[in-house]
Amino acid sequence: MTRDNRKVLAGIKTNKQTLYVAGLVNKLAIRGENKQKCMEFVGKLVLELGPRTELEKLLAEKIIFLWWKLRRLFEIERIMLTEQNVPTEIYDDFSYEVKKRRVRNLKNIKIYSPQIQEVIGQQIATEKALSKALDQYTSRNIGKDDK
Repeated sequence: MTRDNRKVLAGIKTNKQTLYVAGLVNKLAIRGENKQKCMEFVGKLVLELGPRTELEKLLAEKIIFLWWKLRRLFEIERIMLTEQNVPTEIYDDFSYEVKKRRVRNLKNIKIYSPQIQEVIGQQIATEKALSKALDQYTSRNIGKDDK
């Protein structure tokens, strides 16, 4: 684990939690994704959710994986729409190292292509699964401080 990753995980109190977060990142991030951003994302959610039991850890992992998948799907959709060769402009969303391009006029986009419809369908299914997982998590009062 790099020194930068240790800074990100400063809020994590035990070595066991740090290893848990690092393990999730190794399962979650794929080639081409920024592992540092993933580490920050996972670390923050683990801290906020505060899983303690095995069931809580499973539900927290499901929530984390679904959120990351949703972020990935939005990025895929953005790339697909940008590749339609409609006029674009460079912008910086401050979450990536490189500047990105975005479409200047949404009227030029062909949103009904089968590939884009598939990505949108996956986004909807992921959002539903995420909502269900969050409901399960909150209905168990997971993360509440009961000391």
